[in-house]
Amino acid sequence: MTTVRTLTLNPVIDLGSGVSSIRPNQKLRCDAPSFEAGGGGVNVSRALKRLGQKSTAVFPLGRGLGGFYHHLLETEDIVCEPMGIKARMQRINTNVREKESGDQYRFCMPGMEITENELGNLQDLLSEDLAAGDLLIMSGSLPPGVSADFITRLSGSVADIGARLILDAPGEVLQNLAGTSIDWVKPNLHELQRMIGHELDPENLEQELASFLNQTAIKHILLTLGDKGAIYAGKEGVHRVPAPKVEKVSTVGAGDSAVAGLVLGQIREEPPFTSAQWAVAAGSATAKTPGTQLLNRNDFEALRETVHELSQENPHAGS
Repeated sequence: MTTVRTLTLNPVIDLGSGVSSIRPNQKLRCDAPSFEAGGGGVNVSRALKRLGQKSTAVFPLGRGLGGFYHHLLETEDIVCEPMGIKARMQRINTNVREKESGDQYRFCMPGMEITENELGNLQDLLSEDLAAGDLLIMSGSLPPGVSADFITRLSGSVADIGARLILDAPGEVLQNLAGTSIDWVKPNLHELQRMIGHELDPENLEQELASFLNQTAIKHILLTLGDKGAIYAGKEGVHRVPAPKVEKVSTVGAGDSAVAGLVLGQIREEPPFTSAQWAVAAGSATAKTPGTQLLNRNDFEALRETVHELSQENPHAGS
């Protein structure tokens, strides 16, 4: 049985609210706030829970707001494996929707500093927990002081165990990992360009992906393109995944939900391209929900069928 663990190095409390309009130098009367435990890997665990799949969320737990963060996850019945660190957690991201325009404003604060010794303890913890065939999903930004070298070391230990690593990280991290053995990487266009090292022609993305994949140790790439869907590149070739048309309410958490859809497909041993379709369906389902809310299962299942049908109607493969 495949065990799933998510790793979040930069956990955050997501505060969501709304305001009639945003004006400078004025007191802005906001709606009652919502609070949710966030950060890439934790959001993947939360999305998986909504899809009926168990996972364990692993994250550093700082002092201060760390207790509230852990409490938020417990209220959602997320299985947690926190590792205490010395730093104080005070990272709160504020997401405010301006009702007048429908625009969303996102204010993101820096994370906690994690010492090299604490990183080593975290890697040891994961190595002890993982077994051959398990999935580790590392998603989200890196906190201050943590470099991409940690991911390189982690991917090596995961590969030695025989587990699989799915990575969703910022472009500045990905650009140092082209030679690293990773099962799946899920960049957006900007992140892929940072990874490859030059701007890409939108008309030749399939060819660029195929060429890049042949030069790396990465097995599968899912390039997400927002409302234009995604492109899968891997052992099944290079294929476009069309996006269904949905009423977009908020894109917060859509990328993490896409990773959850991908993971669900892999757990159920679906072919890679089918997993890519599930990723697009899950991201689109979250875009339908307000604020920082994630997808619901019924939307995902309906959109999964829609994406499958669209893919059959509009097959597009590269070499």
